[in-house]
Amino acid sequence: STIRELAKTRGFDVLVSYTDTGFEPSDVAITRGQVVRFTNNATHNLRLETQRGEKFCPDRPSPSCDDLAPQEFCELMFESFGTQCLKNALRSGQSVNVNVKPQPE
Repeated sequence: STIRELAKTRGFDVLVSYTDTGFEPSDVAITRGQVVRFTNNATHNLRLETQRGEKFCPDRPSPSCDDLAPQEFCELMFESFGTQCLKNALRSGQSVNVNVKPQPE
């Protein structure tokens, strides 16, 4: 159930919602080590991939790489600096940019 799954999460810093029209917001800025929750609010599945067509699992193997059915979510921690452009491999033209910056001193 969703309640049990939510109990397993550590929390997230930024929420990105996926809808039938794409990612909202389509650009996010975070600092290294922050977690982004991707929630599928569309009527079809979501498969996060890089622009090169690789399954997206930042910095570690994760079951989060599986397709997300409607109303499912995954939480991904970003450790590498730079901009990751992610897309839904199942729908063309829908992408989100995650800009990972160093932590402020």
